[in-house]
Amino acid sequence: MRSAPLLLALNLCLAAQQARDLKREDEPAKPAPAAEIGIPRSYALVVGIARYKNLPESAQLQFPERDAESIYSILISPEGGNFKAENVRRLIGPKATLANLRRELEEWLPAVATAEDRVLIYFAGHGFVNRNRAYLAPYDISPGDIAATGYPMDDLGHVFGSKIKGKWKVLLTDACHSGAITPDDDRQFINRRLLDLTKNVFSLTASRDRERSFESAEWGGGHGIFTYYVVKGMEGLADQSRDGIVTADELAEYVRVNVREATSARQNPTSDRSSFDPGMLLAYVPSHASPAAPPAPKYMQRTAQDASRNA
Repeated sequence: MRSAPLLLALNLCLAAQQARDLKREDEPAKPAPAAEIGIPRSYALVVGIARYKNLPESAQLQFPERDAESIYSILISPEGGNFKAENVRRLIGPKATLANLRRELEEWLPAVATAEDRVLIYFAGHGFVNRNRAYLAPYDISPGDIAATGYPMDDLGHVFGSKIKGKWKVLLTDACHSGAITPDDDRQFINRRLLDLTKNVFSLTASRDRERSFESAEWGGGHGIFTYYVVKGMEGLADQSRDGIVTADELAEYVRVNVREATSARQNPTSDRSSFDPGMLLAYVPSHASPAAPPAPKYMQRTAQDASRNA
Protein backbone atom coordinates (compact mmCIF):
# COMPACT_ATOMS: atom_id res chain seq x y z
CA MET A 1 0.00 0.00 0.00
CA ARG A 2 2.90 2.31 0.70
CA SER A 3 4.20 1.94 -2.87
CA ALA A 4 1.35 3.99 -4.44
CA PRO A 5 1.95 7.18 -2.38
CA LEU A 6 5.70 6.82 -2.95
CA LEU A 7 5.17 6.49 -6.72
CA LEU A 8 2.88 9.52 -6.70
CA ALA A 9 5.52 11.61 -4.89
CA LEU A 10 8.21 10.57 -7.35
CA ASN A 11 5.99 11.50 -10.29
CA LEU A 12 5.23 14.91 -8.79
CA CYS A 13 8.95 15.65 -8.29
CA LEU A 14 9.75 14.53 -11.83
CA ALA A 15 7.02 16.75 -13.32
CA ALA A 16 8.24 19.79 -11.39
CA GLN A 17 11.84 19.24 -12.50
CA GLN A 18 10.77 18.86 -16.15
CA ALA A 19 8.82 22.10 -15.96
CA ARG A 20 11.87 23.91 -14.59
CA ASP A 21 14.18 22.45 -17.24
CA LEU A 22 11.97 23.18 -20.26
CA LYS A 23 12.85 26.33 -22.25
CA ARG A 24 9.72 28.09 -23.35
CA GLU A 25 9.79 28.84 -27.06
CA ASP A 26 7.25 31.65 -26.76
CA GLU A 27 9.57 33.89 -24.71
CA PRO A 28 10.73 36.96 -26.68
CA ALA A 29 14.40 36.86 -27.64
CA LYS A 30 16.72 39.44 -26.13
CA PRO A 31 18.55 41.78 -28.55
CA ALA A 32 21.94 40.45 -29.60
CA PRO A 33 25.06 41.99 -28.07
CA ALA A 34 26.75 44.68 -30.18
CA ALA A 35 29.61 42.30 -31.02
CA GLU A 36 27.14 39.94 -32.74
CA ILE A 37 25.59 42.69 -34.87
CA GLY A 38 28.78 43.13 -36.87
CA ILE A 39 29.71 46.72 -35.97
CA PRO A 40 33.08 47.40 -37.61
CA ARG A 41 35.99 49.07 -35.87
CA SER A 42 35.21 52.78 -35.93
CA TYR A 43 37.07 56.09 -35.96
CA ALA A 44 35.72 59.64 -35.84
CA LEU A 45 36.84 63.26 -35.94
CA VAL A 46 34.43 65.72 -34.31
CA VAL A 47 34.91 69.46 -34.95
CA GLY A 48 32.91 72.34 -33.49
CA ILE A 49 33.70 76.07 -33.52
CA ALA A 50 31.38 78.69 -32.05
CA ARG A 51 33.68 81.68 -31.49
CA TYR A 52 36.29 82.44 -34.12
CA LYS A 53 39.60 84.13 -33.43
CA ASN A 54 39.50 86.62 -36.32
CA LEU A 55 35.79 87.15 -37.03
CA PRO A 56 33.70 90.11 -35.83
CA GLU A 57 31.21 89.67 -32.98
CA SER A 58 28.31 89.69 -35.42
CA ALA A 59 29.72 86.55 -37.06
CA GLN A 60 30.20 84.51 -33.89
CA LEU A 61 27.98 81.48 -33.28
CA GLN A 62 26.40 80.08 -30.12
CA PHE A 63 26.12 76.32 -30.06
CA PRO A 64 28.47 74.45 -32.47
CA GLU A 65 30.76 73.47 -29.60
CA ARG A 66 27.85 72.07 -27.59
CA ASP A 67 26.71 70.31 -30.75
CA ALA A 68 30.13 68.70 -31.17
CA GLU A 69 30.18 67.51 -27.55
CA SER A 70 26.71 65.97 -28.01
CA ILE A 71 27.87 64.17 -31.15
CA TYR A 72 30.90 62.85 -29.27
CA SER A 73 28.68 61.55 -26.46
CA ILE A 74 26.28 59.69 -28.75
CA LEU A 75 29.13 58.24 -30.82
CA ILE A 76 30.83 56.61 -27.82
CA SER A 77 27.57 55.47 -26.20
CA PRO A 78 26.82 51.70 -26.14
CA GLU A 79 23.24 52.83 -26.84
CA GLY A 80 24.33 54.79 -29.88
CA GLY A 81 27.32 54.77 -32.21
CA ASN A 82 29.32 52.17 -30.25
CA PHE A 83 32.63 53.90 -31.09
CA LYS A 84 35.49 53.33 -28.66
CA ALA A 85 36.24 56.61 -26.88
CA GLU A 86 39.95 56.35 -27.68
CA ASN A 87 39.08 56.20 -31.40
CA VAL A 88 37.18 59.51 -31.40
CA ARG A 89 39.14 62.75 -31.52
CA ARG A 90 37.69 66.19 -30.83
CA LEU A 91 38.74 69.60 -32.08
CA ILE A 92 36.61 72.05 -30.12
CA GLY A 93 36.90 75.84 -30.17
CA PRO A 94 40.52 77.10 -30.10
CA LYS A 95 41.83 73.57 -30.69
CA ALA A 96 40.18 73.48 -34.14
CA THR A 97 43.01 75.31 -35.93
CA LEU A 98 43.84 74.75 -39.56
CA ALA A 99 47.05 72.95 -38.60
CA ASN A 100 45.21 70.58 -36.23
CA LEU A 101 42.46 69.97 -38.76
CA ARG A 102 45.00 69.03 -41.41
CA ARG A 103 46.89 66.76 -39.02
CA GLU A 104 43.82 64.78 -37.98
CA LEU A 105 42.32 64.52 -41.48
CA GLU A 106 45.46 64.01 -43.52
CA GLU A 107 47.71 62.11 -41.08
CA TRP A 108 45.82 60.45 -38.22
CA LEU A 109 42.75 59.04 -40.02
CA PRO A 110 44.70 57.73 -43.05
CA ALA A 111 47.16 56.06 -40.68
CA VAL A 112 44.62 54.23 -38.49
CA ALA A 113 41.58 53.40 -40.66
CA THR A 114 41.50 50.25 -42.79
CA ALA A 115 39.25 49.12 -45.63
CA GLU A 116 36.88 47.29 -43.24
CA ASP A 117 36.40 50.18 -40.78
CA ARG A 118 33.71 52.79 -40.23
CA VAL A 119 34.89 56.42 -40.36
CA LEU A 120 32.85 59.49 -39.40
CA ILE A 121 33.67 63.19 -39.71
CA TYR A 122 31.46 65.82 -38.08
CA PHE A 123 31.87 69.56 -38.59
CA ALA A 124 29.83 72.41 -37.10
CA GLY A 125 30.85 75.98 -37.78
CA HIS A 126 31.19 78.40 -40.67
CA GLY A 127 31.74 77.77 -44.34
CA PHE A 128 33.08 80.30 -46.87
CA VAL A 129 33.40 80.65 -50.63
CA ASN A 130 36.40 82.37 -52.17
CA ARG A 131 37.04 82.59 -55.92
CA ASN A 132 34.60 79.79 -56.65
CA ARG A 133 36.13 77.42 -54.07
CA ALA A 134 34.32 76.35 -50.91
CA TYR A 135 36.11 76.17 -47.56
CA LEU A 136 35.40 74.93 -44.06
CA ALA A 137 36.35 77.62 -41.55
CA PRO A 138 38.80 76.54 -38.83
CA TYR A 139 39.12 78.53 -35.61
CA ASP A 140 41.94 80.70 -36.95
CA ILE A 141 40.54 81.50 -40.41
CA SER A 142 41.28 85.01 -41.64
CA PRO A 143 38.49 86.68 -43.68
CA GLY A 144 41.16 88.59 -45.61
CA ASP A 145 42.95 85.42 -46.72
CA ILE A 146 40.43 82.59 -46.89
CA ALA A 147 42.43 80.62 -49.47
CA ALA A 148 45.42 80.33 -47.13
CA THR A 149 43.57 79.94 -43.81
CA GLY A 150 40.47 77.91 -44.70
CA TYR A 151 40.29 74.15 -45.31
CA PRO A 152 39.28 73.55 -48.96
CA MET A 153 36.34 71.21 -49.43
CA ASP A 154 38.13 69.87 -52.52
CA ASP A 155 40.89 68.69 -50.20
CA LEU A 156 38.35 67.12 -47.85
CA GLY A 157 36.80 65.24 -50.77
CA HIS A 158 40.18 63.98 -51.97
CA VAL A 159 41.33 62.92 -48.50
CA PHE A 160 38.07 61.23 -47.53
CA GLY A 161 37.65 59.60 -50.93
CA SER A 162 41.16 58.28 -51.56
CA LYS A 163 43.46 58.64 -48.55
CA ILE A 164 41.15 57.55 -45.72
CA LYS A 165 40.14 53.91 -46.07
CA GLY A 166 36.84 52.57 -44.84
CA LYS A 167 33.92 50.24 -45.48
CA TRP A 168 31.49 52.93 -44.35
CA LYS A 169 32.29 56.64 -44.45
CA VAL A 170 30.03 59.27 -42.90
CA LEU A 171 30.20 63.06 -43.24
CA LEU A 172 27.86 65.19 -41.11
CA THR A 173 28.20 68.92 -41.74
CA ASP A 174 26.53 72.07 -40.48
CA ALA A 175 28.53 74.81 -42.19
CA CYS A 176 26.00 77.47 -43.25
CA HIS A 177 24.94 78.97 -39.93
CA SER A 178 25.02 82.69 -40.53
CA GLY A 179 22.94 84.55 -43.06
CA ALA A 180 24.92 87.72 -42.33
CA ILE A 181 28.32 86.27 -43.18
CA THR A 182 27.39 83.68 -45.84
CA PRO A 183 25.42 85.09 -48.82
CA ASP A 184 22.69 83.03 -50.46
CA ASP A 185 24.76 82.11 -53.52
CA ASP A 186 27.66 81.04 -51.32
CA ARG A 187 25.45 78.85 -49.14
CA GLN A 188 24.08 77.17 -52.25
CA PHE A 189 27.61 76.51 -53.50
CA ILE A 190 28.82 75.19 -50.12
CA ASN A 191 25.91 72.80 -49.66
CA ARG A 192 26.27 71.39 -53.16
CA ARG A 193 30.02 70.88 -52.72
CA LEU A 194 29.45 69.03 -49.45
CA LEU A 195 27.07 66.62 -51.16
CA ASP A 196 29.36 66.06 -54.14
CA LEU A 197 32.58 65.37 -52.23
CA THR A 198 32.83 61.69 -53.10
CA LYS A 199 30.50 58.91 -54.09
CA ASN A 200 31.30 56.39 -51.37
CA VAL A 201 30.41 58.68 -48.47
CA PHE A 202 27.11 59.10 -46.66
CA SER A 203 27.02 62.90 -46.65
CA LEU A 204 24.23 64.53 -44.66
CA THR A 205 24.23 68.32 -44.71
CA ALA A 206 22.25 70.60 -42.43
CA SER A 207 20.50 72.53 -45.21
CA ARG A 208 20.12 72.73 -48.95
CA ASP A 209 20.96 75.25 -51.64
CA ARG A 210 20.52 78.83 -50.36
CA GLU A 211 19.13 77.92 -46.95
CA ARG A 212 20.83 78.83 -43.69
CA SER A 213 21.10 76.59 -40.63
CA PHE A 214 19.31 77.55 -37.43
CA GLU A 215 20.45 77.29 -33.83
CA SER A 216 18.48 78.14 -30.72
CA ALA A 217 18.30 77.62 -26.96
CA GLU A 218 14.87 76.06 -27.59
CA TRP A 219 16.38 72.80 -28.80
CA GLY A 220 17.79 70.73 -25.98
CA GLY A 221 18.92 73.77 -23.99
CA GLY A 222 20.98 75.13 -26.86
CA HIS A 223 21.84 73.37 -30.12
CA GLY A 224 21.75 73.68 -33.86
CA ILE A 225 18.50 72.06 -34.90
CA PHE A 226 20.30 69.78 -37.37
CA THR A 227 22.59 68.28 -34.74
CA TYR A 228 19.77 68.12 -32.19
CA TYR A 229 17.83 65.75 -34.43
CA VAL A 230 20.93 63.82 -35.55
CA VAL A 231 21.58 62.99 -31.89
CA LYS A 232 17.93 62.15 -31.21
CA GLY A 233 17.89 59.92 -34.26
CA MET A 234 21.03 58.06 -33.19
CA GLU A 235 19.55 57.63 -29.71
CA GLY A 236 16.96 55.40 -31.37
CA LEU A 237 14.15 57.67 -32.54
CA ALA A 238 15.20 57.19 -36.18
CA ASP A 239 14.87 53.40 -35.90
CA GLN A 240 11.70 53.03 -37.96
CA SER A 241 12.05 49.27 -38.32
CA ARG A 242 12.35 48.84 -34.53
CA ASP A 243 15.19 46.36 -34.92
CA GLY A 244 17.58 48.28 -32.66
CA ILE A 245 19.67 49.50 -35.62
CA VAL A 246 19.72 53.05 -37.01
CA THR A 247 20.77 52.95 -40.66
CA ALA A 248 21.98 55.81 -42.84
CA ASP A 249 18.68 55.83 -44.70
CA GLU A 250 16.65 55.93 -41.48
CA LEU A 251 18.72 58.76 -40.00
CA ALA A 252 18.58 60.84 -43.19
CA GLU A 253 14.78 60.54 -43.34
CA TYR A 254 14.25 61.20 -39.63
CA VAL A 255 16.46 64.31 -39.59
CA ARG A 256 14.99 65.69 -42.81
CA VAL A 257 11.37 65.31 -41.71
CA ASN A 258 11.84 66.68 -38.20
CA VAL A 259 14.06 69.64 -39.08
CA ARG A 260 11.74 70.62 -41.91
CA GLU A 261 8.73 70.46 -39.58
CA ALA A 262 10.42 72.35 -36.74
CA THR A 263 11.53 75.20 -39.03
CA SER A 264 8.33 75.41 -41.10
CA ALA A 265 10.29 74.19 -44.14
CA ARG A 266 12.90 76.97 -43.90
CA GLN A 267 15.68 74.39 -43.38
CA ASN A 268 15.87 71.07 -45.21
CA PRO A 269 18.73 68.66 -44.45
CA THR A 270 19.91 66.90 -47.59
CA SER A 271 21.67 63.68 -48.53
CA ASP A 272 22.40 62.15 -51.91
CA ARG A 273 20.58 58.82 -51.76
CA SER A 274 22.50 57.42 -54.73
CA SER A 275 25.91 57.80 -53.12
CA PHE A 276 25.80 55.54 -50.06
CA ASP A 277 24.73 52.16 -48.74
CA PRO A 278 21.29 52.86 -47.23
CA GLY A 279 21.78 49.98 -44.79
CA MET A 280 24.99 51.49 -43.38
CA LEU A 281 24.86 51.05 -39.59
CA LEU A 282 25.19 54.35 -37.74
CA ALA A 283 23.89 53.38 -34.30
CA TYR A 284 22.92 50.27 -32.39
CA VAL A 285 20.25 50.89 -29.74
CA PRO A 286 19.06 47.50 -28.45
CA SER A 287 16.77 49.08 -25.85
CA HIS A 288 14.62 50.45 -28.71
CA ALA A 289 14.18 47.09 -30.42
CA SER A 290 10.66 45.68 -30.34
CA PRO A 291 10.50 41.98 -29.40
CA ALA A 292 9.23 39.77 -32.15
CA ALA A 293 5.76 38.32 -31.82
CA PRO A 294 6.12 35.08 -29.89
CA PRO A 295 5.35 31.87 -31.78
CA ALA A 296 2.77 29.44 -30.48
CA PRO A 297 4.22 27.06 -27.88
CA LYS A 298 5.37 23.82 -29.47
CA TYR A 299 4.89 21.72 -26.37
CA MET A 300 2.54 21.16 -23.46
CA GLN A 301 4.09 21.31 -20.04
CA ARG A 302 3.38 18.44 -17.71
CA THR A 303 1.73 19.64 -14.52
CA ALA A 304 1.47 18.14 -11.08
CA GLN A 305 -2.16 17.25 -11.82
CA ASP A 306 -1.08 15.35 -14.97
CA ALA A 307 1.39 13.39 -12.86
CA SER A 308 -1.22 12.53 -10.24
CA ARG A 309 -3.67 11.34 -12.87
CA ASN A 310 -1.03 9.08 -14.39
CA ALA A 311 -0.03 7.62 -11.02
